[in-house]
Order: sequence, then C-alpha cells, then structure tokens
Amino acid sequence: MLGLFLLLGCSESGTNKATHNPVTIDENALKIGFFAPGRVVEDFASKVDIQLYNLSTVEHLEKTLQLASEQGLKLFLALELPAMYMENISLNYNFESEIYKKNLPPARLIKLRRTVSRDVFAHYLAPFYEAIKKHPEAVEAIFLGDEPYLNGISFEDLDQMALDIRYLLDSVGLNKVKIGAVFASAMFNASFAQHIDATSSAYTRSIDEYFSRLEAKESRGEASAEELRWLSVIGDIRLTTYDKANNMYLGGGLPTSLDIVGFDFYLSTLLQDEVHNESLQWFAKQKLHPACDGFENTKITELRQALSFWDAEEKMTNDLALQAKQAAKDKAILDQWYTCRTESTLALLERELYKSGRPEREILLVSESSSNGLMAFDKNGNRLADQQNDLIKARVVDEVTRAINVVKKYPINHLLFFTYESQFDWFIKLTIDGAEGIPEALHLIYQNARRNHEPLPAN
Repeated sequence: MLGLFLLLGCSESGTNKATHNPVTIDENALKIGFFAPGRVVEDFASKVDIQLYNLSTVEHLEKTLQLASEQGLKLFLALELPAMYMENISLNYNFESEIYKKNLPPARLIKLRRTVSRDVFAHYLAPFYEAIKKHPEAVEAIFLGDEPYLNGISFEDLDQMALDIRYLLDSVGLNKVKIGAVFASAMFNASFAQHIDATSSAYTRSIDEYFSRLEAKESRGEASAEELRWLSVIGDIRLTTYDKANNMYLGGGLPTSLDIVGFDFYLSTLLQDEVHNESLQWFAKQKLHPACDGFENTKITELRQALSFWDAEEKMTNDLALQAKQAAKDKAILDQWYTCRTESTLALLERELYKSGRPEREILLVSESSSNGLMAFDKNGNRLADQQNDLIKARVVDEVTRAINVVKKYPINHLLFFTYESQFDWFIKLTIDGAEGIPEALHLIYQNARRNHEPLPAN
C-alpha cells in the first residue's frame, strides 16, 4: 500500500470534516481468529471466525473475499499508511529534563507513519469498492494503520482519518462496515505513552553516548574491528525505538469515530523490547491490578532471569523431572505477567472509553500464538542454536490458554492470535513456529472459535 500512496501523487492539502454516524455494535458472543496479515489460509478459513488482513492489491482482495465468503470467514481489512516525511521526523529528544539532538539521521526504513487527505483515500480505495460490494458479508471492518500512536499518528489525525473513511464507505453503500484501530500496549493512555517515550529517550541516549565514544576511539585509531562494524551498520540496523523517541503521539484518548478499539501486548515485546523494561513496574505503581503487586521496584531484565529459557545455557536439561519443575515455575511467572499487563491495560482502556463519551464499543485483543518470545535465549537475548521444541510448544499453548481465559472474564468481542504461519529465520537458521506448527495451540483456537460451538447468525 505504501507504494500505491506514493504513486498517487495526489494533493494532501485540505481537511474535510464529517460527522460520525455510528454503525451497529455487535455485543454477541466473542469471535476468535488470526492476525495473519499476508493472506487468508484455506486451512483455517473454515475453522475460525475472523481475520485481520492487510489490504494490498485488488486482485488479491478479490481472491481473498471469494475464499472468505465461501468459508463464512469475516475480515478486518487493515489499511497501511505511508511513511512519515523525513523532514517531519524530530531529531531532538528529552532525557532527564535535558534536550538532546540525535547523532544519527532517521533510518531509511522507518515505521513512523502519516495520514493523507480524504481525496487521496478516495483515489486509493475506489478500485476496491466493487470487490467488497460483491462480498459485503465478508467484510466486518476497516482498520486504520498499525499501532497508530506508537507510529506517530495523532488523536486528531486518527479521528479525521476515521471520519473520512466512514464518509467514503457510506457514500458507496458500505455503511455496515465498521472502523477500527489496534493500539500498541496501552498507548491510548497519555501517562503510559509518556512512560514509553521516556524509556525510548533513555535508549536513544545510550546509543548516542556509545556512538560518540566509538567515534572518538576510531579517530584515535583505537577502535576494534567489531566496534568499527557497529559504527558502519548502526545507521540502518537498529531498533525503531531510536527514531520513535519524541515522534510518538503522547496525548492518549480514543476518537469516538472508532467502532472497534483494540490493543496488542505480546510476551516477546515485554521480554525483548527495552522500552518495556519498566512497564510491569509502571503498572504496579498505578495499582491497576493485584497481579502487579511486587513489581514496583523490579525490571524485566531482572525478572526474566528466573525463567528457565532465559540465560538458558546452564539451565537447559534433559532430566524430565527437572524440566517439569522448571516448566511449572515458568508458567506461574508468565501467568502473573500476562494477568498484570493485559488486565491492567484493559482497566486503562475502560477508563479511556468512559472518558471518550462513547463507552459502548467493540473491544479487540491481539495475543501471541508463536514461539517468537518463548525459545531459549542467552543472557543478551540471542536465541540459542540448540532448542527444546517440545518445551517451546508447551509454552505457546500456555500463552494461548491465557488469552482464552482472559476473554472469558471480560466483555471482549474479538480475540486475534498472531500468528498462524511458521517462518524460517535464515539469520538464526531456526524455524519460528506459528500456530500451524503447534497442533495443541491450534486445536485450542479452533475449539474456542464461535462457529465451532454455536451456529453463526444469518447475514
């Protein structure tokens, strides 16, 4: 989609206001499916209720809608947004009340995004309308971007974008299609967003200080080959966190123009992304859920040392009794982490919905169903070459079970698992299993899908 936006060459000037005409909210039983952005897979199309799928080409959409319609699958169509203009990316950031300028320019491939005008949306979406009209029963909603606030889209821009898409859909008779957005963790809450920006700035400061030290060593001819290599690649190969510092939207809030609001907060993100090193600590200090008690003064870098699969070189064993003991301990730890982060985020979401003036909306949770964060790691977070696949798959089943249990406790309308397909990582030469490679996890997802325990309503 990014390329398509760039090819359009349409003007982005002018903002067209529109009033929101809410669609009917579905308060019926939970729908379960996959966030599988690339394609609808026939193997699961008849077994789950819903899928979040990235809108790409008209030809691909036509085939996708045909399959979804035949199998009774509902689709969330995700509308990707173009990259933020380089000149609009802030190079300044705030660290410990001091303003600094980043040492590195924005990376060529960035996740920061921008919105476009209604005219540009109209031009882009026009070819898709006929395909959607042929199978309107298959399209549940249009989703706007990916993690908008984390990627630099403001409340005002998200609201205007939703109003524009609503106007365009209504104008071609697609008034039953809903509008949604998935937020990164609790970024819809201003205080949490400011916490994430502060940790992002701390990461940026650490990169800049290290960069300056190595440049000084290089100028004296003292830099090692490894340090010189780091200097040569850091311009393009680094966490997106560096560019996002002081470029995220930090004001929080949920536009009333959104019919579906959702969030993701993956275990792999919590374990491996430095910006969440103090997130459980932050939740604990807010007193949002008793599961967070005890995390007030601890960081993930400390907490994860108790896991058998972290810093795992000396912990891995073939002793079945010891494996079972370790697995039970891991499960208890990860149960608490899941409850703390997910139920605290739901508590913040409930507050924001109430503050928005439109509390009755559909809620979406995206949870993990891959082995990405559950493999064995060394102390630096690098995956080990030797992996114990049966233990990894058992951890994934536990994570899937946690999500299914939490949606039974809360009025959540949609549960999506990321992801279905397995992928081979050529860099580490290991397969990262999606749900398709973990039969017990896949069975749980299918078993709990709405269509497998009650008839689907008539369209």
